[in-house]
Amino acid sequence: MRVKRKLLEKGIAYVVLGLFAVSTLFPYYCMLVMGTHENAELFSGLKLWFGQSLCANFTRLLESDYLRSFLNSLLIAVPATLLTLLSSSMGGYALAKYQFRARKFLISFVYITLMLPGSLGTIAWVWEMKQFDWINTYWPFIIPAMGNTYAVYWFLQLSKGAIPNEILDSARVDGAGEFRIFFQIASPHLRAGATSLGLLNFVGAWNSYLGPSLILKRPKLYTVPISIATMGSQFRSEYSTQILGMAVATIPLLIVFACTSKYFIAGIAGGAVKE
Repeated sequence: MRVKRKLLEKGIAYVVLGLFAVSTLFPYYCMLVMGTHENAELFSGLKLWFGQSLCANFTRLLESDYLRSFLNSLLIAVPATLLTLLSSSMGGYALAKYQFRARKFLISFVYITLMLPGSLGTIAWVWEMKQFDWINTYWPFIIPAMGNTYAVYWFLQLSKGAIPNEILDSARVDGAGEFRIFFQIASPHLRAGATSLGLLNFVGAWNSYLGPSLILKRPKLYTVPISIATMGSQFRSEYSTQILGMAVATIPLLIVFACTSKYFIAGIAGGAVKE
């Protein structure tokens, strides 16, 4: 009886999880289906099967210089993610493992900054980028990203619980320098958390709309969200082509998540270590 009960509970759990999975994937399926129909067909009801206009919509998508915007988004998301991980991991590690005079002040500053909404500094950020003459460039989305206080907080909490002080002290006794200790000894302990944070940062940079819409004024510099929003003409909106573009833009996110899913849950759990 116990074996049958456990099998029944396991079966019910699989069914429930399967339903949740289907409900999660259903909107993406609908987006794929809608991208294969003409505009007029989209207003005649919910479409649950593929249409005959995939080639026409994809052709219009390519004609709108979508591939260039795809590359532009990669030129922003990849460097911004890598540089954010590098700078924030070093900053969080330093605050967690080194004792210096301004340490408590800097930690408090990080905590206070986390309480402020990011949109609060949008006007000042645009003004500052203008003073640097970075309008119509990608630098405003790469360089300021290195000062991500949430990422510093993430690695601060992760370093406290994931890196034993004894290992660091042993490396110093053996004559290892601080940079070597960080990159060869500390970094492997932060890999899972860095992967999770990197995925979140990549998704945020890839999907960003407000910042690029304020900084980028030339169509050749447009990223994917702006390119999709500006498709069509003054008198006609290409909804089906826009939906197809959104579906295609999701593919890199799915690939990145598939490659990093092994570390994602472990990194989320590690980043939640309390002081």
